[in-house]
Amino acid sequence: MILTPDKHFILKNPFMPLIFRLIVFTFSATALAISGSILQHLRDDSECQKGASTYMALIVDAVALPYIVFITVDEYRAPPIGIRPSGQKLRLTLLDLLFIVFDAANLSLAFQALNDPEWVCQQSGICRLQMAICNRQRALAAVLLIALVAWLTTFVVSLVRLVARVVAR
Repeated sequence: MILTPDKHFILKNPFMPLIFRLIVFTFSATALAISGSILQHLRDDSECQKGASTYMALIVDAVALPYIVFITVDEYRAPPIGIRPSGQKLRLTLLDLLFIVFDAANLSLAFQALNDPEWVCQQSGICRLQMAICNRQRALAAVLLIALVAWLTTFVVSLVRLVARVVAR
């Protein structure tokens, strides 16, 4: 396999996983803040049910933020893959896949909430149309999409680097 210079840079530069993890951390923190804001605005509205995407963003991102810090520290402080068992690093890398699955499900719920006739973004529902909350829901969907792409990129780079190290042994 011939690597072009830009691919070689992404795989060999020790700061690339850190950059990708910081992007994931930033967008996960933003999704957490937006979902908290949506819940805060919906707290006084007894007619409207709180959306599943809002709760899921709170739960998943509240768990993801400490995990991102842990895995980033692990990448830089733990022994290299050649010294520790490769299965240990593989397990940690596959945890990223778990967060990718939950982030994808959350993104699906966020887009579904935008078109739900019984929620605040549609005039025909039980809830009255509330553009402030609807705009936050759109922002949540956009942030979750970017976070999902960042998670996927981080996962692919980590997995390729892991495979390259294991094969090089």
